[in-house]
Amino acid sequence: MSISLPPGAGHEVAQEISTSLVPKPQIIQEQTAEQAAEQWVREGSAKLALALERQLDRRIDRTIRRLRSSDGAVLSVDLSDCALLRDSGVEMLCEALLKCAHVQELRLQRTGCTHIGAGHIAALLLHHLRLRLAVLSHNEIGDTLP
Repeated sequence: MSISLPPGAGHEVAQEISTSLVPKPQIIQEQTAEQAAEQWVREGSAKLALALERQLDRRIDRTIRRLRSSDGAVLSVDLSDCALLRDSGVEMLCEALLKCAHVQELRLQRTGCTHIGAGHIAALLLHHLRLRLAVLSHNEIGDTLP
């Protein structure tokens, strides 16, 4: 049995077969200058955020060490304007303050605290009877009522 092709059809079939066997080149889209700049900013921002977080962790650690070693000399803790403190930093601070019964004032304005951090402060107030003042103004605590 034989298959006959019309005249000139063999060339088209051969070309179709050869193009289907050869891998198509991948199209690589180059970044525009604007896209490259945006990527650079994102990567730089992530590195900066990590560096600031490490610096904040060191600042919190120093504050906690000073509180523990102060023997009642520190009566006020002011970490206001430390915007990266956030809820995790407030939690660490509250844990340390439970062991520092001499502190009477806690100022945490503009620290990135939310209702979660405020909950840590509320729990602290239940156990820390000398703490007379806790300032959390200018934070995004919000309304958590149902």
